[in-house]
Amino acid sequence: MRRNSILSIILLAFLACPMSAMALNEWTIIIYQCADDSSSSTLEDAAIRDLIELDTVGSQGGLEIIAQVDRGTKLSNLMKQVYSDPDYSGASRYLIKRDKWVGEGKIGEVDMGSPKTLWDCLKWAATDHPAKHYFLVLAGHGSGVFSWRGTGSVSSSTPGYVDFDPDNFVAYDDSSGDCLTVFEVNAVLSTFQQRYNRGRPIDMIAFDSCNAGCVEVMYQLRNTCKVAIASASTVPMCGLNYRSIASAIVRNNYIDPEELAEIAVKAFIDDAPCNGKGDIMGAFRLSQMENLAGSISRLSLELLRAMQQTGKGFGVNDLVSYNDNYWDIKRLCQSIVRGDLKLNGASNYGQVQECAQEVLTDRSAAVISLWYGGGYADQKAGGLSIAWPEAKDYKSYRNFYKALDFSQDTKWDEVLDRRELGI
Repeated sequence: MRRNSILSIILLAFLACPMSAMALNEWTIIIYQCADDSSSSTLEDAAIRDLIELDTVGSQGGLEIIAQVDRGTKLSNLMKQVYSDPDYSGASRYLIKRDKWVGEGKIGEVDMGSPKTLWDCLKWAATDHPAKHYFLVLAGHGSGVFSWRGTGSVSSSTPGYVDFDPDNFVAYDDSSGDCLTVFEVNAVLSTFQQRYNRGRPIDMIAFDSCNAGCVEVMYQLRNTCKVAIASASTVPMCGLNYRSIASAIVRNNYIDPEELAEIAVKAFIDDAPCNGKGDIMGAFRLSQMENLAGSISRLSLELLRAMQQTGKGFGVNDLVSYNDNYWDIKRLCQSIVRGDLKLNGASNYGQVQECAQEVLTDRSAAVISLWYGGGYADQKAGGLSIAWPEAKDYKSYRNFYKALDFSQDTKWDEVLDRRELGI
């Protein structure tokens, strides 16, 4: 009788245990691929090549690879070769196995630039492919911290606003005229953290999109993600080396996120289609972003003090720009420490240099890995940018920039106000 009672208890415990808790992968890679580009099929061709690269490894040995891909409207030969229904326009979900993609649903024309769509994708991952560690890839066109379209964008009447209710329901989507803002990504990850990830930040996020490697993005995500992979510059269509990422997890299911990030960043530069073309990619430790923001704020205070004293702005030589909006933090502070800052005779030059050195120290602590090629290697760029638009552009972007956590918690926005707009 005692033996039967014990067996009954074990059986009841087994039946009561949710299947998701019994079948956790070590890792689930989630590819959120917005290839909805109305101007050409180039972006979708890149998305297809990424999935073909992933299926050379496939889901195996504690790893599952899933993808939500939103197609564009332009047909391509590669699309016709790969899709079983090449005339289908809209988003589909796949489980990527060795040498094949297993369809897990056609979800139709969705707005990949909506936080609702990203949330639904992460729910699918957590429900059908639960894991101890999640690696989210946001792939598609990107524009750094500034978002140009949709709710809460630069052009919105309410910049930074997030219309997201998880109970009710980076990526430029041409059909919807929308894109994900960093505010929306952070809101979705925060909810995922509480509801599906046992209160923990997601392990890794990678931006296979342009200009995401800026301190403002990293700071916004500091509490919802542990490790971020991003480029401060443009990302070529060959994108990340997905085969290397998946293979590293298959070789070692218990790989540390920082070790995996190191492999991913180096493989991006080593990848033959990208190598030597002036590319740059970094991996960042987001737990260090609080310290980095603090040192940037102290530097900002000293720059404000100098401008207040002289009634003039300041200039810096020998910088590295990623486009008209973003400048390399390391090169900026190295120039200041070296004495290439023009403060118009302000008395606190030494304090500015000391603060710039603090920024360099804290930036180094935040960088897990950095690899580059071409001109960025020649210039020894730092791979993490800060927004510094010219006056006309900054005036247009200012309300959006002010809404960022980075602007709320540092004085850099006040430096831009004073230097660019005289306010």
